[in-house]
Amino acid sequence: MDNIILIDNGKEIRSLESFGLFAYPEHTNPSSADFSFNTEKIQSNLWLFGSIKDTKVATIPCFFEGNQMQFQIILNQLNEFFFDEFMKPIMLKISFDYETDRYMYMYLSEPFDLSRNYDNKEISLSFIAFDSKKYSKDKASDILWGSTTINFKSNYKLGNTGSGANSITITNNADLDTFVDGKAVKPSIKIIGSGTNVKITCASRTINVGTFVSKTITIDTEQFIAYVNGVETLIDMDDFYIIPNSKVSVTGTNMNFTLTIDYQNIYM
Repeated sequence: MDNIILIDNGKEIRSLESFGLFAYPEHTNPSSADFSFNTEKIQSNLWLFGSIKDTKVATIPCFFEGNQMQFQIILNQLNEFFFDEFMKPIMLKISFDYETDRYMYMYLSEPFDLSRNYDNKEISLSFIAFDSKKYSKDKASDILWGSTTINFKSNYKLGNTGSGANSITITNNADLDTFVDGKAVKPSIKIIGSGTNVKITCASRTINVGTFVSKTITIDTEQFIAYVNGVETLIDMDDFYIIPNSKVSVTGTNMNFTLTIDYQNIYM
């Protein structure tokens, strides 16, 4: 029997087999979250105003070989693993054995579905993801060919050379190739050095870094936060993404700095 999943509760990483559970090969893990369309009927015409993503649920049926007392001990261990000290479900990082390079954030979605038959003890575990994205286990700067994290179960495409900006020196205007393996991502950006009127642009979305001398600037585009020499600072930025198959352009004058652009690839 395969492990099917590895589960990280923030304290330890466990397989189902480590609890004495054996997963049936048949299980549910939808290819995407449920979604619905936001529409409005206006003067006999139906208008589309975007779509709404819903949750994603995976269910793993398992069986246990042992007596009732042993089965109850396993159930108690599962409760300890899936719930915190206040008896609330813990956010889990779950990866499946057919996508070992990616994980999802999920919670146990309902009480264990049990069968306590004398000869056949079964349990079904259901997990729910409110954030339906799958995340790469490694950041873009870590995934280079020759990396020990890449194996035959990894799905990284040929030609992957990371973000295209890993402590590179910028002295002139430059267009950087970035490798986004999945969907559009919001990167973290680090600049060390000096520059005048520096801008970073991808697909018409711009970060106006401005003018700086011998500074270390860290920009978190996910949180819209920037730090200059460790001090939180406002920087004019659009809702910045690195878009697949799009270059990142760096423009300005008097530029002499190193630039690192890093991110985790995300997938449906």
